[in-house]
Amino acid sequence: MIGITIFAATDVTLSVQCVNLCTVDEISDPKRRVHANFARKGNSVNHIYLPYIIGGDSPIPYLFEKITPHMNEELFVPTIYRFEGEEFYTNFIETVQMSNTNKLQRILQYGRTSLKNYDLIHTGGHAPRHIPISKCSRIRNPNIRHIHSFRVDVNPDSNFQTDRRQQLAEMADMTTAVSKHTATTVKQEFGFDPIVIYNGVDTDLFHSNYEKPPLLSRLDKNDPVFMFVGSLDSRKRPSDIIKVARQVPEATFLLIGDGPLYENLIAESRDLENVHLTGRIDKKRLPAIYANATGFLFPTIREGCPNVVLEAMASGLPVVGYETTSMPELVTTGKTGYLASPCDVNQLAEHVRSICENSDVTAMGEQARNYIEENHTFENIAAQYESLYLELLE
Repeated sequence: MIGITIFAATDVTLSVQCVNLCTVDEISDPKRRVHANFARKGNSVNHIYLPYIIGGDSPIPYLFEKITPHMNEELFVPTIYRFEGEEFYTNFIETVQMSNTNKLQRILQYGRTSLKNYDLIHTGGHAPRHIPISKCSRIRNPNIRHIHSFRVDVNPDSNFQTDRRQQLAEMADMTTAVSKHTATTVKQEFGFDPIVIYNGVDTDLFHSNYEKPPLLSRLDKNDPVFMFVGSLDSRKRPSDIIKVARQVPEATFLLIGDGPLYENLIAESRDLENVHLTGRIDKKRLPAIYANATGFLFPTIREGCPNVVLEAMASGLPVVGYETTSMPELVTTGKTGYLASPCDVNQLAEHVRSICENSDVTAMGEQARNYIEENHTFENIAAQYESLYLELLE
C-alpha cells in the first residue's frame, strides 16, 4: 500500500445508469448539446474522483465544493471528502466523512476509498498527497482519465514541491491552469500547455447589500477603508500596505489574515493609527466587510487566480494592486481598479488616493461586479470543467 499517504475517494458503491437524450438536434444550448451527444453514444454515468476535503479554509476544496452542485447529475457522480460536522446537501454527490483531528484515521480512509472504481480523477492540490492518490486510483481502473490543475504560478526560485508538481502533471492526460499567467509559468518551467479555467466566486454571497458590520463600526471613522485579505507572507507583500498607509493618512487600512509576517507588521505599524491588523477571522464575516469597504488593496507578486480579488470585485470594490502575475487578467485600470508597476509603492499610494478622491468610485465597483457576473460565476466554471471531463471520457 505505497499509495496510502493522503488521498480522497468514494466510500459508496454507485449504480451505473445509461443516459438517453435523443433529440440532440433540437437542443440550442451548446453545453447541453455536448452532454446530449455524449449520452447518445451510449455512455454511462461517470464517477468523478475529487481528492479534496471540504469544510476547511483551503481555496481549492472550496472551488469544488461550489462547482459540483452545478454539474449535470445525469452524466456525473462526483465524490469528495467532508470533515466531520460539515453538511453537504446534494443528492447526486457522494461524500466521505473524514476525521478533523485523527491523522491516522484520515490516512486509512484515504487508502481504503482511493481503491474504488472511478472514471476520472481531478488533482490540483498538495502534490505529495495527490501522487499516491493517483497511483492507487489506477489499481482498480488502469484506464482512469486524469486531469491535473495548476492553482498557483510556478516559481523557478522555489523548491516547494516543484519536482513533485511536475511529476503529477506528467501522470495526467490533461492539464489546466487558473490564469493565463499561471499557464505561462507552467509552460516555461515544465513544458506543458495547460487549458485556462479561472476560479469562481459565489455571487449570491458576495455582493454590496450588507449592513455595516461591528468590525468597521468599531473603527469610529468615516475615512475611506481599504482592506486586504490573505496570508501575511512575502509573496503578497503586506509590508507595502504599511508603506502606502504612511503616504495616505486620510484612509484606513484593514489587514485580515495571519502568517509569518504578522508580528513584523505589528511592529512596522505601531506608530500608525490608520492601520489595523485583525488576525484571522471567520470567513462568514467577510462578505459584510467587503460590502462596506471602499477598496481592496492587494499588492501580491505571485498568485494563480486569487479568490479574494474575485470576492472583492463581486462585492462592488475597485481593486488596487501590481501589474504582475494574474492581476492584469482580472483588473482593468481605470475601469475596475488600478494597477501599479510591480513593487512601485509610490504609484500604489497614488492609486489608493485616486479612489479616495474619485466621486465615481461606485460606478467602478459596479463594473467590477458586472465583470464577475459575466466571467466568474460557479455555474460558468462548472460548465467549463464539465466540457473537459466529457472530452476526456468520450
